[in-house]
Formats: sequence, C-alpha cells, structure tokens
Amino acid sequence: MSERGIGILPLGAGLSAALVALYALCALIAVATPSFTATHGWLALFGATPPVTLSAVLRAILANIVIAWITAGSSALVYHAVVGRGSGRTTSR
Repeated sequence: MSERGIGILPLGAGLSAALVALYALCALIAVATPSFTATHGWLALFGATPPVTLSAVLRAILANIVIAWITAGSSALVYHAVVGRGSGRTTSR
C-alpha cells in the first residue's frame, strides 16, 4: 500500500471540478426545463436565486469551489490524522 496519503491540491482540484460540473449541468437542465424540479434542490444549496443571471451563476460557482476546498482540506487533514495514529503498527491483521 502507498505511503503517500491524500494530497490536498489534487483532492481540492478534483472536488472543485466535480461540483462545478454538477452545478453547471443542473443549471442547464433547470433553465431548459423549468418544470423539472429535481435540479432545484442542488441549485438551492449554493445559490439563493435561480440561475438566470450571470452574477448568480458566478456566485454559485465560486461557492462550489470554496466548499470543495474546505472539504478537501478538512478531509485530507482528518485522513492523515487517522492514518497517522495507526502507522506505528508493524503487522497487519
């Protein structure tokens, strides 16, 4: 097993890309089919207004990126703290 652990930079970049892509997909579906309400829940997480204005979309994308980096940082730190406690073991069971 690798001893490298989880890197905050790749995890943050990956999460940012995934959240922005999901938001963009939901925004496009919401604009194209306003009666399809399944996408509105995701859009409401990161934006208070419908994605009809450029500023609302940009604010929501920025919020997705910030949330992704907070999640990446905290996840990587917790992972390394948990794995670090068990690294003193020399045998695996």
